[in-house]
Amino acid sequence: MRFKTIALAETTFAIALLCGTAQADPAAAPTLGQTLDSFHPTPQQTIALRDFLGPRGDKLVALGVSANGLAIFDLRDAKNLRTGQIAVRNDAEEGSIFVARVNGPAAFDPNRTIAPPRVQNAKMQGAIAAALADAKDGEAYEAAIAKGHDLFLRARPMLALTLDPLAGRIAESEASFFADGSGFVRILRAATGNTAATPVYLGAKFYPAIKGDGQKAFRDSVIGVDADFTATLASLGEGPVCRACPPPTPVRLSGEPHSTIWHHAVVPSAPANLIAQISPPPAASKVLNDRPTSPGQIGASGQPPGI
Repeated sequence: MRFKTIALAETTFAIALLCGTAQADPAAAPTLGQTLDSFHPTPQQTIALRDFLGPRGDKLVALGVSANGLAIFDLRDAKNLRTGQIAVRNDAEEGSIFVARVNGPAAFDPNRTIAPPRVQNAKMQGAIAAALADAKDGEAYEAAIAKGHDLFLRARPMLALTLDPLAGRIAESEASFFADGSGFVRILRAATGNTAATPVYLGAKFYPAIKGDGQKAFRDSVIGVDADFTATLASLGEGPVCRACPPPTPVRLSGEPHSTIWHHAVVPSAPANLIAQISPPPAASKVLNDRPTSPGQIGASGQPPGI
């Protein structure tokens, strides 16, 4: 096991903006931004969603809402070829917003799920539980590991994928963000186009609440865990998609899981107006000290200037 700590004054994530050209198909379908707005996210959730989705150059095409409440959008390039998908859902019962993204030759299958492999490590799980203890995702995390005590939240299945037969690489990431901006993200990366077992990467990040200091949005810490496996994508789910497919190959862990801690993790994409909403008001003494004095005014000392 490798447990690595990064002690930086400010650790920043990649700039994330809810931007890009949105096109609805049919025209009456809501855009991604309108769909997320309908979930009434808090300022902290909005910051977290912006950070997760990141910058986009491809256009968005709405595909509709599945039976289980997933609003799905295609990502298409200038030639109108699909480069990936985004799916979102309001999980009101637990107070979170679910968002997923896949890039590469694959599409979400909203009718199936895949169960992450079970990997256990008491030291890493203890660190994660401590980091989330005061956050709104802490209860959901404890519930997810109550039975299996696994690192990758096996009790919360990930969306399954319908794979393009062409060879390529896919990257699937999905997250749940709670009202205080806390949440967890899982990332799956693998090769497609063959039935043999190949390297599969699985990672997860665990986020406590987002805070503001008037200048920046940040989290006290972020914990990431990751591991490499040898498997097929069918091995991770409920079995082969087609009857002609061979039986699933057993999932094998390659090496040991790794863990990284980012201290004082800043979210640089957070806009000033949202930072202001989540920051505590300035202390009264600071307001007084920052207020310029002129002849005849009483400053923070309580004395007129010059006394």
